[in-house]
Amino acid sequence: MAKTKAKPAATTRNTKSSGTSATTASASPTARADLLPSTRSWTRKYLSAECIQADQIYIFDNVLSPAECDALIADAEALGFAPAEKNLRPRKGFAFRDSGRISLLDAPTIADRLWTATGLDRAVRAALDEDNNAVPVALNPHIRLYRYVKGQSFGQHYDESVVTPRGPTAFTLLVYLSDAESDGLAGGETVFYEGKRKVVYSYSPKKGSVLLHRHGDACLLHEAAAVQKGTKYIMRSDVVFGPRPAGEGDDEAAQW
Repeated sequence: MAKTKAKPAATTRNTKSSGTSATTASASPTARADLLPSTRSWTRKYLSAECIQADQIYIFDNVLSPAECDALIADAEALGFAPAEKNLRPRKGFAFRDSGRISLLDAPTIADRLWTATGLDRAVRAALDEDNNAVPVALNPHIRLYRYVKGQSFGQHYDESVVTPRGPTAFTLLVYLSDAESDGLAGGETVFYEGKRKVVYSYSPKKGSVLLHRHGDACLLHEAAAVQKGTKYIMRSDVVFGPRPAGEGDDEAAQW
């Protein structure tokens, strides 16, 4: 089981994930881009955000097509998910994740494909562009994929902000690759809390959709509920904020 230290209720301390993972530390960033070959064929869509809670939770539907999701799952299975550590037991102050994991520590090409090839760059900027000095500019090149089977979950925890070469991260980005309708998935909801018990929002996985949620000091307590049937696959990165790119503000309609 992977474990993540939970933020104490009386503080704003963030969490840091740790645990067993499949990594490609020996490969160059260029070689890593070839580990998920289906990402080369992702197509740009016209996306818009559904604001669930302002400055906290946003949903983007149909970021990846069902076929793109299935191809990415096949890539990930071919690469291989590292199993979680065995024989760990719950400990006070820790949240446990017992899913399989792939961690590509430095995969900027894949991050850029997810950001620009799909149209997320434009849609996320439109949803989150509230500060003239810092705007969403990229995704964290640390790409993670998770596989949850029946009974697996990720307990209540907080996500931390990290600093990348292009700036700090402020939002977790989750891409859901399987769901109930297409894959027979049951359970696996992403659940947000006020305090430890009051549910603020519960999101059932929808194939190809993206959920953004604030992390760092303003992160809501959240969990990945246990999978009851089927297999839940997700891809994770983080939204990086930095200076507004030169020339931004021109008519973006020309892109379409």
